[in-house]
Amino acid sequence: MVFAFEELKVYQRALVFSVAVIDALDEIETPRKHFRLIEQLEAECTSVALNISEGKGRFSGKEFKRFLY
Repeated sequence: MVFAFEELKVYQRALVFSVAVIDALDEIETPRKHFRLIEQLEAECTSVALNISEGKGRFSGKEFKRFLY
């Protein structure tokens, strides 16, 4: 079963972006004091795709467009 938001180009690009950021962060060797910053970056890059999927659950197309802006 495919959800409607999975067909959106912006959602697909957000997923690609999230994977790229997480892969780049995995390559970083950093002292322990920077772990929180890396955790925040991981959370922020995934929030784009999550917000799109949440917004697509809105009831009307007009409401969804308002959600995206």
